[in-house]
Amino acid sequence: MYGNPRQVSGNDLESFLRRLTNLSIAAPLMFVMLFLMLNGSDFWGAEWESQTALVYVIMFGFVLSITFNNKLIWLNKVRLKEGVMNFWIGFLMMFAGLVVLSQYVLKGSFGNASISVAAVYPAIALHSLYVAPVEETIFRGVLKEYLKGLRLYFIPLGIILTSATFAITHYAVYGGVGMSLLWAFVMGCVFYLLTEFKPSKRFGKLGVPGAIGAHFMYNCFILGIFSGGIVT
Repeated sequence: MYGNPRQVSGNDLESFLRRLTNLSIAAPLMFVMLFLMLNGSDFWGAEWESQTALVYVIMFGFVLSITFNNKLIWLNKVRLKEGVMNFWIGFLMMFAGLVVLSQYVLKGSFGNASISVAAVYPAIALHSLYVAPVEETIFRGVLKEYLKGLRLYFIPLGIILTSATFAITHYAVYGGVGMSLLWAFVMGCVFYLLTEFKPSKRFGKLGVPGAIGAHFMYNCFILGIFSGGIVT
């Protein structure tokens, strides 16, 4: 008479999970960013960089506001389930590339920084939820789409201009060191190319989520988190 409560509950849960995985990434990402910005210090104390998180929240909010309902913003195109999968593909590809680069090309002179145990989790949260998503949204999301049609003969100017801008905005981070800025330009090109990469015929392009995963992996590798640099 009243139906099967277990069946109804199961159907409701399945329906909820389906709706959740079909959400666009913008809403849950902004919610998590705001939550950790306000409460990160409760989890990690002084290791949490709340001011840095605030800067990225403002940048992200600004980008969302000027691209609201605009086809250029990748966040309105990619579903949560697809975005998470592409994130991890980009992450793993970058990890494999960095291991090969550090072990066989640069012979241990790359990725040899150290980080304290207490700083590991806040750094992971900051770079996975703030730094990589916001920077990739700006450079490989919006800016890439605006510039992708520009060419100089056979050279796509989009990859050059977005990567150059990416490097310039890291001027202060690298202290104006020329080689570091050049490396930032190279990595900008790598992230750009990853957005266009298709892992197989079954998959579409990795897009910005793939670049976010790679960017996050790269930052954590450089910090020492994924390169054996964690110290007590």
